[in-house]
Amino acid sequence: MANFNTHLSVALGVGSLAAVVAVNGGLADVAQSPWYIAVGAMGGMLPDIDSDHSRLAKRLFMGLASCCAGMAWFALERSLNQQALLMTVLAVLWGIRYLALYLFQKVTVHRGVFHSVLAGIFFALLLVCIQHYMLEASKAEAWLSGVFLLLGFLVHLCLDELYSVDLANGRIKKSFGTALKVYGYQNIPGSVLLLCLVAGLLTVAPSPASFYKAFRLVDWASAADIGSQFSRVLQGRL
Repeated sequence: MANFNTHLSVALGVGSLAAVVAVNGGLADVAQSPWYIAVGAMGGMLPDIDSDHSRLAKRLFMGLASCCAGMAWFALERSLNQQALLMTVLAVLWGIRYLALYLFQKVTVHRGVFHSVLAGIFFALLLVCIQHYMLEASKAEAWLSGVFLLLGFLVHLCLDELYSVDLANGRIKKSFGTALKVYGYQNIPGSVLLLCLVAGLLTVAPSPASFYKAFRLVDWASAADIGSQFSRVLQGRL
């Protein structure tokens, strides 16, 4: 399979091209493009979250631990004394960063349920809900972020599948078919649970109507004409 740097580079490249198309099509502003590129890159890393040596998993759980510790501080600062509050916050921080990460790595298998299209849809919907309800983004912006994350996620799966084919020796490796799959075939209970979570997120996600309307109004022929856009930029500089 592809290594970390390859996944990151390809995800950044595809995300950048998609951001240019989104800006040209009026789906996003130029100022928003770095966010969407970063989201696409994050999506390109997420399928390897279940790897025992995944740097992304460690960073993700560190971020989650910091957020939960901060929420615990604000929720308990009036009901606990200073020492008890500090001990509780540290317990939440270290518990999620190390204990929760350890348990997560024990119950997950690399290229399992999280290395599937279903998982990509789950993470995309989760981001849509977080950005709209917690970060107060518009519905269209939240859904566009979800699309970029899913795009990066699918790029990762396709790239791993391509690496399963040895073109030099003309053979297919044993890993072929384990990267790009709809759901985790070897873990049906986990896939069913993930499907239930996706269904739950769909019920609470904001309406995609505004995003769909903007998507339909895009002139895709001109939006995807990236070459002419670069030509106009160069002519302007000259």
